[in-house]
Order: sequence, then C-alpha cells, then structure tokens
Amino acid sequence: MTVLFADLKGFTPLDGSLGLDRVVDLLNGWFREMSAAIVAHNGHMAKFLGDGLMALFGALDRNPWQARDGAEAALAMREALARYNWTLVVRGLPALSFGVGLHRGPVIAGVIGGDAWMEYTVVGDTVHVASRIQGLTRMHHTDTLVSEVVRSALGDRHLARALLAAPVRGKAEPIRTYAVERAGAS
Repeated sequence: MTVLFADLKGFTPLDGSLGLDRVVDLLNGWFREMSAAIVAHNGHMAKFLGDGLMALFGALDRNPWQARDGAEAALAMREALARYNWTLVVRGLPALSFGVGLHRGPVIAGVIGGDAWMEYTVVGDTVHVASRIQGLTRMHHTDTLVSEVVRSALGDRHLARALLAAPVRGKAEPIRTYAVERAGAS
C-alpha cells in the first residue's frame, strides 16, 4: 500500500489568531480541496489529523499504479492549494503551505477500535515512515517528498530531485527522500 500524509506548515500560530469560526472555515476548505485531489487519483481518505490528513492508495482495491497515483495526488494537492490560497487571500486570510510525504510498503489494515468506536485504518512501519517523511519537508524546505521505494516505482514518469538522507525517529538508518517537482513525460 502507498500511504500519504499531509500537514499544514505554520498553522498553529494561525489557530490562535484567527478565531474559531474562521479556523473551522479555513480547515473545512483545506480538507475539501485536498480530499477531492486524493479521491480523483484513486486514493482513499483514511482520516483527518488536526490540520493534517492520512490517505491510502491501494487500500480498498488492488492497484499496481498506487505509487504513481499517490504522487499524482500530491501534485494535484499542490495545484489545489494554490487555487485555494487565492480565495483565502481575496477574503483577507493568510495563504497556507503544506508538506506531503509518501511511502510504500506492507501494512496491517482492518477495523481497529473498541466497543464504543471503531475505524478502518492501517498500522505498521510503512505508516510511521510515511509520517516521518512528511515531517522532513520542513527540514528540506520543500512541499512533497517521497521515499526511495516510491521514487523507484515512479520510474521516469516524474521529475524528482534526490536529497541527502536524513535521520528520523524510530529508524536506525537515515532515510533517503526525493522532492517531487512535477510530472514528466511517460
């Protein structure tokens, strides 16, 4: 499965300065735009996490192109955020920025929870690594990073710049990532 994490950068200071109604409106618009881009590229919205989200590719249906779909979704999310930012600025609200991380590998998928509440979700090292890669977007000053396994699955279809391997919590070895610049020729 390919796991995508996205999170708004610098949102916490805005959270306290905009007022509750504006924050809810801003987040609802962000989630609406990002969800549409994900679903349009064969992704499944798994959950909202504060001002972030987790999406899955290849979760509900077998999908041999899941890495490509995830990368295409990330690029569509970039375009959707640019359009959404224009509407925010027109309304006198600050523009948003985000970080997206993608990783691919085995997961444990299923309905998890207790008697009062259950949800379909995924767990495992692949999920943790995808989340950590998203976190590296701040360090690398870029908005979209993919793991080496995702980059390999993309082949020459996307322009991706190799970055220095970086240590992440929970992993003994640094993780090599690639900044996805744009879709290339097939």
